[in-house]
Amino acid sequence: MRLICASVAMACAATAVWAETFDVSGTAYAASSTVVVPISDGFFALDSGGLYDRFESDNPDNILIGASGPCFGAATVNMGRAEGGGVCTWTDPDNEVVVMHYQGESVTAEGVFEGTWRTVGGTGKWDGATGSGRFASSADGEGRSKNVITGEVDLP
Repeated sequence: MRLICASVAMACAATAVWAETFDVSGTAYAASSTVVVPISDGFFALDSGGLYDRFESDNPDNILIGASGPCFGAATVNMGRAEGGGVCTWTDPDNEVVVMHYQGESVTAEGVFEGTWRTVGGTGKWDGATGSGRFASSADGEGRSKNVITGEVDLP
């Protein structure tokens, strides 16, 4: 019986998959456009999109440094509470794609769109990736936006 238990334990250990966790906190910059559709006082709809052209981080090991690509989505905002979200598909320097979904929660008095994001997979190293975090996205009024991202990603 001990031999069977030891064999099962060794087989499980041999097939275990160990994920590596990465801090992906940083700032992404994009050429962006947003259409605001007023509905009533304090209530409006947003249609937004951006082409992110750089991602920066104080952490030189951040696996998103150099990633770029589009994000697009839509939401309604009623008295600062946001409902809606979108998708980002960023290509990293290894030409592999990570796909992230984002969900809006609020828009601050300063116009910062805040919420959560999660990784849903991608290609290459991103295939099977999971992770999540928060974002705070703001526009400069001149067609550029800044997205401050915090969180972690687990690569299989």
